[in-house]
Amino acid sequence: MLECSLQTRSNITIVSEEVAQKGQNLEEVVKYIADIVALRSEKKKNFGTVLIPEGLLQHLPLFKQLIEELN
Repeated sequence: MLECSLQTRSNITIVSEEVAQKGQNLEEVVKYIADIVALRSEKKKNFGTVLIPEGLLQHLPLFKQLIEELN
């Protein structure tokens, strides 16, 4: 993920392990992205790239529990 972020020069990169370490939930991740989009918009930068890993939900506490129960 980080190599991809460096190659594409993304504006936001979400790292699953970092989200899990911080114990963030989906609302916090979405707020983080929305806050950066809003700040960039204030600077007239109405464009950008967000990298979100496909396995992100597995690292969020509520979804992790749901996935374990489903398995």
